[in-house]
Amino acid sequence: MPNDEVPGPEDPIRVSELAEFVYCRRAWWLKMVQKKPSDAEAREAQAQGEMWHKEQGEQLARTDALTGGAYAALLIALLLLVLFVWSFLK
Repeated sequence: MPNDEVPGPEDPIRVSELAEFVYCRRAWWLKMVQKKPSDAEAREAQAQGEMWHKEQGEQLARTDALTGGAYAALLIALLLLVLFVWSFLK
């Protein structure tokens, strides 16, 4: 591995770089490894990618809420079934 690829004190890893990597590894890779320039077309593609990530996050939040509601409805249905069966066994 060539020496220029090894991070040293002259190339500190910044928190913003870590955050960018965690948010979107592909964008980080294009910027840091491939050294792609940030032209208008790239900024537009990044804006579309950020919008996609935001929509996916919102969809996951809705899915989590619906899943929680479904579990609550299932629990209520099971409790009603137990009460119904118990009332006939009395």
